[in-house]
Amino acid sequence: MSAVPPGARGEFVRSEISFQFFYSGTSDERLKQAIHRLHERPLHGSFPWEELTRETGLSRRHIDRLLCAEFGMTAQNYWARLKEEAAARLLETTSFSIKEIGFQLGFKQASHFTKWFSLRAGWSPRRHRQLGARAEAEGRVKQADE
Repeated sequence: MSAVPPGARGEFVRSEISFQFFYSGTSDERLKQAIHRLHERPLHGSFPWEELTRETGLSRRHIDRLLCAEFGMTAQNYWARLKEEAAARLLETTSFSIKEIGFQLGFKQASHFTKWFSLRAGWSPRRHRQLGARAEAEGRVKQADE
């Protein structure tokens, strides 16, 4: 098992995230600020309610209302989706162990991460990694045939 380099906890995850959910057509600058803050925040930490409410001047309920209107999910579900995207990306693109990926996302035990990921993705992290490797190999074969 390779160790996570000091200072890299969360930093690596942040650089690997797909920001497909970052775009928002909203004109509400406070909501844009809240979304931006969620994307900047290290994913291994706790959900930043205090920071979001302080910086935007919005209540928790108002942030949730705006996010639900924009994305169909609450702020905490949005945060979980960011973690899920990061987990999937790390499983697909790194050789980090499942335990290391879980640790980078704030899980104290690999079993907790595995259960969380399985419930969200519909299959285990190990299965996701296998499917990702197979899809990548099939993509290379398809590109070579073209």
